[in-house]
Amino acid sequence: MTLPAAIVHVGRGDRPGPDWQRLHALCNGGFAGAGAWTANLCAHLPHRTGVWVAVVDAGETVGGLAWIENVRGPLRTLEAHHAGLPCDVLLHPHLDPDRRRSVLAALLGAWTHAARAPLTLAATLHVEGPAADDVAAPLAGAGFLRTEVPVAYFPLEQGLEHVESHLLKKNRRNERNRSLRRGCTTGVTSDPAVIDEFLPIYVAATRRWGTRPIPAGLLRGLLADGEGRVFCTTVRRDGALLGAHLCLQAAGTVTVWVGATAEGLDDVSPATLLIWADLEEACRRGAACLDLGGHGGQQGVAQFKELLGALTLERAMWRRTSRLGAAALALRRGGRA
Repeated sequence: MTLPAAIVHVGRGDRPGPDWQRLHALCNGGFAGAGAWTANLCAHLPHRTGVWVAVVDAGETVGGLAWIENVRGPLRTLEAHHAGLPCDVLLHPHLDPDRRRSVLAALLGAWTHAARAPLTLAATLHVEGPAADDVAAPLAGAGFLRTEVPVAYFPLEQGLEHVESHLLKKNRRNERNRSLRRGCTTGVTSDPAVIDEFLPIYVAATRRWGTRPIPAGLLRGLLADGEGRVFCTTVRRDGALLGAHLCLQAAGTVTVWVGATAEGLDDVSPATLLIWADLEEACRRGAACLDLGGHGGQQGVAQFKELLGALTLERAMWRRTSRLGAAALALRRGGRA
């Protein structure tokens, strides 16, 4: 079915317009579709701008997809995600099946058109849930390759007591209890000042992992701009910070996005205690899921989450690299195109 009255709008800017925001709220959209997310990415990462695609039918916005453009001179890369947070594919909940397919096709058409433009080096999209299957054929047909990304999570619908009794492993409960007996305390804050304490712990951890840290300004900005939906869980002993998780809340999910703990703490388990604090706070906020994210190639992180008792889902990552992009990547790696 075609939508003769539908118009595809492509806008650029740090934040979406009011019609997009209304659709996002109506769809109970995720954090990646929130204005605070894109605005802070653009403010604290160089060369970025937000792209907001909206499908408008009979004057009403019925579909939406957002991504980040990284523009350097005439070249660009596209990210419909950032650092593991999946994108939103917004479809008005009252669409009938035929219309829903048409709106989705219009959104993906805008995305694949941008991805296949001659000066686009690469385009990446992370998607989960029912939309993951719906986008498979159009993206594969446009030259995107799919990679499955395992993501750890705790379902919370049955409450904290159920998670503690039936999911959280006994050894992890023992670690939590021992850490509390030995003077550790947990907390929750949205004060951006916590990043100043967290930063040395986090930067040291990224050196061990061989990764680049998220800019401190971005972490502070999200806390300041998150309207209470961005918060840090913390573990302290004698007032000193032992570790923290920066968490994002949207669409019934609390996502643990960035986290690290200090080294050399053999007598306590701050990483386990942080997860417990995440679970407590997510349940207090009425979330249905605690998303612990992927492991970024860190097998120790993957094993830690598995031994906690977390469950696993597969998130689809779709990537298209142009010939020019592949050549640039090979050159950067010292290889040959």
